[in-house]
Amino acid sequence: MPLLTEQNFIVQYIQTQTQRIDDTVSIIRKEIELMNEYRTALISEVITGKVKII
Repeated sequence: MPLLTEQNFIVQYIQTQTQRIDDTVSIIRKEIELMNEYRTALISEVITGKVKII
């Protein structure tokens, strides 16, 4: 069993890495939401004739 100080270091490392992963997931979710909004707007513009398909 590692010493308590080493255990605390390991816990801190895991918490830091988990936070980085959570932040990355949050950014990706926001990007997906923006892409879906763009897709919806683009489809609407094509349907209404504002954008022509070549």
